[in-house]
Amino acid sequence: MSPPGEGAYYCPMMRVLFPEIQMPEGVVLGERLDTPRQFIANPKAVAAQTFASPAAFKIYLASGLWRDMARLFAPQYAPNAPLTLKLDIEGEAAWLAFPWAVKADLETAGTLVWLEKAPDGQDVRHLRVYSSADQAHRDNAWLQAALVAITA
Repeated sequence: MSPPGEGAYYCPMMRVLFPEIQMPEGVVLGERLDTPRQFIANPKAVAAQTFASPAAFKIYLASGLWRDMARLFAPQYAPNAPLTLKLDIEGEAAWLAFPWAVKADLETAGTLVWLEKAPDGQDVRHLRVYSSADQAHRDNAWLQAALVAITA
């Protein structure tokens, strides 16, 4: 098993994944958005719409845990161009994923947030960004510990 906050956390109900994503080529972070009036989406909405399989998404939403996770999804940054993030998750097990990336010149950790077209409207998508992997591992360990309650 990986150290807390790294790789994946396996449990009987679902896998919780923390995939490190290379910052997409050409993506530039816009101005840091710190206040609710500036946010692209409410941090609770960003947390609630994390990447997930349908089965895991139902469990996660019903738990209400995403409300407590909102602090990890602010401040926010807008991408300079449309962005699509595809996660290749193998297997049929239920899963949740919280992707992250390192941007070494970043002053303040935050979340790259964008809206993506979906069959039923639009989804709020995110990529948490940090100046170092250590910061990401700390937050991922907190997420993992919080998720134990709904995955045990």
